[in-house]
Amino acid sequence: MPTIYTMLTALPAGMRPDTSSLRFGICGAAPAPPKLLARFQTRYGFPLIEGYGLSDGTCASTINPIAGPRRARTAGIAFPGQEIRVFDANGVAVESGMDGEFVVRGLNVMRGYLGRPNDTVRAVVNGWLHTGDVDVSTSTQTAATRDRQR
Repeated sequence: MPTIYTMLTALPAGMRPDTSSLRFGICGAAPAPPKLLARFQTRYGFPLIEGYGLSDGTCASTINPIAGPRRARTAGIAFPGQEIRVFDANGVAVESGMDGEFVVRGLNVMRGYLGRPNDTVRAVVNGWLHTGDVDVSTSTQTAATRDRQR
């Protein structure tokens, strides 16, 4: 999570963990500020890759590419076997550039909340996990559009 990487970048200049075997780090749980991503890469020589997910969907559903263009504070593209969409308030997939709720579908999505069937019915609709996260970024919508084109 960003807090840990912030602590690593704040270590005294002479203190440097051995990162020689690492090609990248993964950052999740919260968006990482672009300045943190840049500071970390400058200090340690490898990028932090942001991902997105919920425990309800086995923790990770999207990730920015390791090689290729990345945009800070974005969700990236869907992991293999997962579908990502943005739905409007009526539960209809919207086109790129439209705001809506980020939803996930795949074998990674939970079967339900233990002992909470009503919550399950609200959260998983027609196999789509409704995350409650509102998407207003074109990068997530672009990921959804790419996923739709596969």
